[in-house]
Amino acid sequence: MPKPDDVGVGTAMIVLDAEGRVLLGRRLGAHRAGHWSCPGGWLDRPDEATSKAAIRETLEEAGITVHKAEAHIWTTEDHPELGVRTVTLYHIARHEDWAGAPQTMEPEKCSGWEWFHRDDLPEPLFPGVAEALERLPELNARDAQELLVECRDSLRMADAALNFLAILARDPEVGRRVRSLDQLRDDTTRLVRVLDSVIGPKHLQEGRFRNPKGLN
Repeated sequence: MPKPDDVGVGTAMIVLDAEGRVLLGRRLGAHRAGHWSCPGGWLDRPDEATSKAAIRETLEEAGITVHKAEAHIWTTEDHPELGVRTVTLYHIARHEDWAGAPQTMEPEKCSGWEWFHRDDLPEPLFPGVAEALERLPELNARDAQELLVECRDSLRMADAALNFLAILARDPEVGRRVRSLDQLRDDTTRLVRVLDSVIGPKHLQEGRFRNPKGLN
């Protein structure tokens, strides 16, 4: 713990599960008790790498073994109750980069760990957590799937409109004004098929998601 009027350097780990939810624990004992925060803590020694510190703290606090942690952002926080300003270096552990199940390893410091969607976070949050989560570089799986569903449905509406135009185009006068109509219909039909294959089963029924990274 840094002395009053010092600037402390800390690390934190944003642990994400397969649904894009983030792991948060409710603090006990120490300052900001009752606030929700990511696993993290101070550097044990000046030469300790911040990623290794975040990995170590995640194992010590939540029982999760992180195999790879990506650097994310740094935040600054004021803790007037301690007379301290901190710089926190956040890292990301995506669901394929960690193993284990959250455990309350330090019950005197944390009442338990829970998963939260980023649009339904608990309050109050530890300083810096909201900023770090808002700046995550990717959508979670639910956001991505709902966006693809919206795109597919819009394309279906466009396809219906094109079918209507095709009927109108049978009139020679209208047909001269509608160019490349067949190509447009083929394109929208193909895109709908691609989106259907990427979206997969409806998430509310299947309880799982498909990664849209394969979409060309």
